Amino acid sequence: MQTTEWFHQLSHSIRLRLLYLLMGGELCVCELEEILGIRQANVSKHLQKLKTAGLVEVHRVRQRAFYRLSPRLKEQRTLLAYLSERGHVEDTLVRDRARFEIHEKTKDAKVYVCNIPEEEKA
Repeated sequence: MQTTEWFHQLSHSIRLRLLYLLMGGELCVCELEEILGIRQANVSKHLQKLKTAGLVEVHRVRQRAFYRLSPRLKEQRTLLAYLSERGHVEDTLVRDRARFEIHEKTKDAKVYVCNIPEEEKA
């Protein structure tokens, strides 16, 4: 059942944080690692679970994997509205949004080198 799997994946705080950030647009694994302050392997593991559940999509450009919300998740406006609302009151999400905004202002000056784990290259 898709709904059960979605809620199971949303019950983990890192995956919820990833989805919250992806609501702002497409990001690569390296950018998510920097914004969240979490090791790349951990970010990739959680993104893979979200991808398997159909919550995010990925496309690759050379060595970089870019993630975005899936169209099926975007159709769930009530869920996204709730998550957006929580982003203004939950301390962790507020801090994530602040780091995301700093990242957006400075990303053109950075060079990202993403090492995609072998399981993601397939």
